[in-house]
Amino acid sequence: MEPLVPDPSANGAMSSWGIHGDAGLLVEAARRLRLGIAAGVYRSHPPGEYAMFGIARLLDAVAFSMRVDGATHPRVVSGATEVAHHVLTYQLPGDADPGARR
Repeated sequence: MEPLVPDPSANGAMSSWGIHGDAGLLVEAARRLRLGIAAGVYRSHPPGEYAMFGIARLLDAVAFSMRVDGATHPRVVSGATEVAHHVLTYQLPGDADPGARR
């Protein structure tokens, strides 16, 4: 059975993190959701702020798990990554890059 934590390569880098996902991407998506909550972006669009806050917490929790022990199931990471890509592509709060896609 393979270990759940990625083995560091000879140069000290965590070479298999790419396979397990990018925790930074999830954290950035969670941050972006929180910026939208602070700006009031989700008040008029169901499911609203409460659901977006919950999604942000889930993304942070998965990212934390990935960074701490690397034992996050690949399907969880994959699903969280899909959500994060969607957030970063479509859920842009008012202070985001004005030239970005909406």
